[in-house]
Amino acid sequence: MKKILLASVALFGFAGAAAAADLPARAAPPAPIVAAAPIFTWTGFYVGVNAGYGWSDDDFDAVDLADDDDDGGFVGGAQVG
Repeated sequence: MKKILLASVALFGFAGAAAAADLPARAAPPAPIVAAAPIFTWTGFYVGVNAGYGWSDDDFDAVDLADDDDDGGFVGGAQVG
């Protein structure tokens, strides 16, 4: 009889502790953060160009069997959006 009484007291004691964790919080939720509008944005129409020059200097031969080729040329492009 004592074992049944002790087991029932323990069961109710543990069940009460588990239910206490489910109580709602008493603190109010924090206020929402309002972000300021950006001063500058990347939205809108844009046009751009890029240009450059690429070159190659072929002077790495161990034995100079042929003439060295020095190549180069224009590199460029454009973007619109």
